[in-house]
Amino acid sequence: MYKLLIFLFLISIVVSCSIPENFGIPTWDTTFRAIFLNDIYNVEDVAEEDSSLVVINNILTYQDTISESQALNEFSLYDPETRFYDVSLQEIIPDPLEELFPWGEYFIVPEFEMDPNLTELDPYADFEEIGVFTGTIILELTNNTPVGYGNQQAGYPLSADIINTTTDEIMLSVIFNDIPADGGETTTYVNLDGLIIPNTLSIMIYGGCTGTNGEPCLIDDEFMNSTLDVNVDISDLIVDYVINAKIPYQEIDTISDQFDIDIEYPEIIGDFELLGYSEIIFVLNSALPGNVIFDLTAENLSDSTQVFLQPYEGGGDHSFSLDIIAGETLINLNSNEYNINEFFSILPEMISYDIYSSIGDSTQYYTVYSTDEVEAEIQFFTQLQLSTGAGGIWILPREEGELKVSVSQTDDFDQKIYDAFIRGGVYFDYLNDTGVELGADIFIADNEQNLRDEIYNFVDPDTNIVEIFNIPVLESTVGSTFKELEITICQSDLDAFLADSIFIAPRLYLFSEGEFPLSNGVHLIGELFLTIRINEDLTEDEDDN
Repeated sequence: MYKLLIFLFLISIVVSCSIPENFGIPTWDTTFRAIFLNDIYNVEDVAEEDSSLVVINNILTYQDTISESQALNEFSLYDPETRFYDVSLQEIIPDPLEELFPWGEYFIVPEFEMDPNLTELDPYADFEEIGVFTGTIILELTNNTPVGYGNQQAGYPLSADIINTTTDEIMLSVIFNDIPADGGETTTYVNLDGLIIPNTLSIMIYGGCTGTNGEPCLIDDEFMNSTLDVNVDISDLIVDYVINAKIPYQEIDTISDQFDIDIEYPEIIGDFELLGYSEIIFVLNSALPGNVIFDLTAENLSDSTQVFLQPYEGGGDHSFSLDIIAGETLINLNSNEYNINEFFSILPEMISYDIYSSIGDSTQYYTVYSTDEVEAEIQFFTQLQLSTGAGGIWILPREEGELKVSVSQTDDFDQKIYDAFIRGGVYFDYLNDTGVELGADIFIADNEQNLRDEIYNFVDPDTNIVEIFNIPVLESTVGSTFKELEITICQSDLDAFLADSIFIAPRLYLFSEGEFPLSNGVHLIGELFLTIRINEDLTEDEDDN
């Protein structure tokens, strides 16, 4: 009996030492998961933002067109050959006066009013019709007769009407200075501005004569056949239009302008060059043959870089000349002969251009109006096929000119989950069908400015204020099948997630030898995958909820 009591006593002691004052709640491990990144960097999305970027067969291509036109405006014309004729004295002496002349005798010829003389000039072979903007007609008269012409004092000046032979309309009337006898001359310049001139003109001479001024003169064949000589010159022609005329070679107004390339380029750190096929096509339309000289300059305003378009074998001359025909001229410049890839490798924000046009062809006849234009269309085409060299480049996506930063809400992750951390990792699911080798650094911070500052630090970013998840390689993927990689993390890597929201931005590392053009894109999904230990504090939180 005594031994039994001792045994029971010992059992009671052991039991009393093993049983806690309260049983509490058991602990166990569970999983916490949260997606914090889901970003797509896709050539299709880039192309949708700007019509200059076009996806052709999944390849990102830059296409753009400049269209310019320059009216001929008023243009010059060859001066037509001089037209000349002579009028004999017999043709302008009135019939009643001629009957008074004693043939073969000396006679004083009195003042008289000449019979009007209408003469049709030889047709101009230089044109069928012209509309004159500015020009001059020069009438030069030489008096080889023994009588004087013009008597302005008596009210009978020497005059001429220039007549449109086609319509019989008087185009203009001219009054000359009086011309003395025996070799007297007079020249008159008349403005032709605004007149329409056919290829055939007529001139009618009329007015008074002073006779022989009281001196007797022998009346014979020499007297009657002596002439008033008239030279007609049309010069300094600037015309509004011509019908069937030869046009001299001449310059028209220069076109100088620029256009912005409205593309949201990513920020690229490092050197690269374009290697894909590129071309610039000129489509020129002109009413006349001629020549066009182009200067094209690509400008990156951010770093003040300029590249002139020029041939590889051009001796440094960046102005190039294109002969054009009447009608359409199409000229193709390609990247095998011209530095088009270098032109676009600077990521230009603006293209400046000067177009110097000359028109004219002295061998053929054309009908041309001042409103006719030289039209120039410049088409740009280049595939974004990058070569980065051994060092690769960093690409930082931008939005409205600034680093593209996304925000993720992290309210579900708090201090108690942080404290319950046992182990964890970050899972990245990704698609990469860009055709180039990619890697990425994912920057995370609870302060946006810290992220913006440190993402540009490529030497020693401050990991006390940003978390960096390094993905050395995003292997190529096919179709819509994601690949996955895991980065193991420790508890301190979760510091940024304690904020209610975090700021996230990637910097992508790109390496390419230029074998393939840039295509499709990258899709990154980042997910926290944590093992945490459930304890009393966490269950109390759940009860409170």
